[in-house]
Parts: sequence; C-alpha cells; structure tokens
Amino acid sequence: MLFVALLLAGAMLVVGTLVMRAHMPVDLNGNSVALGDGDVPDAGVIAEMQVADDTGLRFTVPALSMNVPLGELSVVRSTLTPPGFVQAYRVRNLGVPLDKASTGTVYVVMHSVNNGFAPGNYLFDVPSAKALVNPGEALTVGGVDYVIDGSQLIDKTALPKTGKLWADVPGRVVVITCLQRTQGRSLQNLVITGHLAA
Repeated sequence: MLFVALLLAGAMLVVGTLVMRAHMPVDLNGNSVALGDGDVPDAGVIAEMQVADDTGLRFTVPALSMNVPLGELSVVRSTLTPPGFVQAYRVRNLGVPLDKASTGTVYVVMHSVNNGFAPGNYLFDVPSAKALVNPGEALTVGGVDYVIDGSQLIDKTALPKTGKLWADVPGRVVVITCLQRTQGRSLQNLVITGHLAA
C-alpha cells in the first residue's frame, strides 16, 4: 500500500497584468492564479512527474456540465501536487491504467482555486462546503464510464493515512480535489468514489 501526501493546493485567483499573466498559470476562465507556497511543484519535481497536460482524453461529469482535459502524472517523492489548473490528471503509478480499470482503482486528482474556477470547482459549493455530485450520477475518465457512489471530506493531514482510500479495489475510481473555503487556505480534500458502469 502506497501512502501519498496529497498537497492539493488552495491557490488564490487574481486578475493580473499581461506581464504577470505571462508568468502565472491560468484557470478555466483564463484568469491568472496567484500561487502560494506548495501550490505547484518545483520544476525538478514536475520533470520527475513526467506530466502530460493533455492526453487527448476528457474527464466529464455530465450532471455538472463538467468536461475538462485529462492529463497524466506520477507520484514523486511520496507527494502529489497537480501542476496545472485547467485539467484533471490520472495518476499513472497509483492503482491501474484505464485499459485495466476493471482490475483495480483509477485515481484522478485536480486543483480547485479560491475566487476562480479550476476543474475541482465544478465539484463542490464553497459557501456550504458540500459536494455537488450525487450517488448514481455518471462520471467518465478517458472514455471509461463510472457511477458515483458518494463523496466525503477528509482533512489534508489525514488523507495519507486513510488506508481504505489507497486499497486497489477492482472497478473503482477515486477523484480527489482540495475543498476551498470562503476565507483562508484549503484544509480538506473532497474525495469522490465510484464504480464501473454496467
């Protein structure tokens, strides 16, 4: 069992000048994301992650009109921090690849941002701190269809020690994003689980 410290960032969104935008990542609306410490990995870690920002596949939740690019990355040094703010990422060295989805768990991670809109922002309501997905709704990862079983909030410090989350369960999907708050940095992750559609 591999325990991963998931540092899904609580990045803040700001609208910067054109000069600032050239050096800052953007969210799904094209607005600049102001980065804090640990919001994205350093260049060396990103190189080790072998990040693919767009594999030509999509991550979708039709009930939420969510349809974003699906990238891929690897866990590096027992820590996983997505580098981009416009895509979901399948984790290639946790669980199983998409073509073996029936034999194990497919893991997907993504950023959300405060005062902006990254992929994770589709999945929850900030004021109520509640998931917007419901059991029975559809979720598709790179053409593989799942049915959502439920969601839960897990403190970021507790996530690496949540053993059942990291068990390689056949036919399961686990989607993780940070849960933003109305003020301050994110303290929890939203975790959505599902099973393969029949």
